[in-house]
Amino acid sequence: LKPLWSPFLEMFKTKKHFVVITQMITGIAFALVALSLPLNNFFCYAIALMGVIAISGATHDIAGDGVYLTELSSTQQAKYIGWQGAFYNLAKVLTNGGLVYVAGMLKNSLGITYAWMVIMLICAGLMMVLGFYHIRMLPSGGAATSRITSTSDAMKELWEVIRSFFSKKHII
Repeated sequence: LKPLWSPFLEMFKTKKHFVVITQMITGIAFALVALSLPLNNFFCYAIALMGVIAISGATHDIAGDGVYLTELSSTQQAKYIGWQGAFYNLAKVLTNGGLVYVAGMLKNSLGITYAWMVIMLICAGLMMVLGFYHIRMLPSGGAATSRITSTSDAMKELWEVIRSFFSKKHII
């Protein structure tokens, strides 16, 4: 759904704004997941909050790519694409391996619920720290595009992206 969502983001604020706000939303949502785990109906709350995290993550991905494309020259983009891929893969290993391993180690002393609360709070803390870091360190450029000011403009932009993609030579 990201291609449908991204033209609407072009109407508001800067890409830096969306990067930072989604990191904060994700951090808060992870903290709320942690706090929901001891509750009787934790699964309903945790799933709903994970949905918020997923939407926030997709929005962050769009905005992060926007910052990358608008703020870096082609040479800089080529220079940092390897780092981007390396950190993406490192994050997968950390979350799918490292944090799950730590949860397994903690379950013996804290129990499963509190072990996963710790892991969710670590994720929350990481996202909040990154958000505060990016408030200070990300460039402020990547403003909302003035050509997209309404839902109609966003839909026209989306159609143009789809049309131009399928009109490429050798697309079939």
